[in-house]
Amino acid sequence: MAYLLDTDTCSFLMRQTSAVLQQRFADVAANAVAMSVVTHGELLTGLARKPGATQLATRMERLFTAVPALGLPIEAAQYYAQIRAHLESKGTLIGGNDMWIAAHALATDRTLVTHNTREFKRVKGLKVEDWL
Repeated sequence: MAYLLDTDTCSFLMRQTSAVLQQRFADVAANAVAMSVVTHGELLTGLARKPGATQLATRMERLFTAVPALGLPIEAAQYYAQIRAHLESKGTLIGGNDMWIAAHALATDRTLVTHNTREFKRVKGLKVEDWL
């Protein structure tokens, strides 16, 4: 099985506050885990908001080495459009970046790993796991 880590899961991994998460991450084959370029950008935004946070920068670099960022395939745009249209019609929109991350997971047939299951479970067909 292949996994796409959401931004919150990456943050928890960097903070190393959950032994359960650390163990689950260690148990999965290294080539089975990736992050979306959208998640990569969100993490870098968090770092940019904290100039001089050298410890955070070091942890982030370690994470980026262990979890590669995947570029968005063109198919993700179609999934994004379907997700957005469906959620808008129900009045249950989720964040814009979250829709792109979900679309990325669907387009690459990956299970999304997130602690934010409440929002992502609204996305039809998305496989979601919470490793916390």
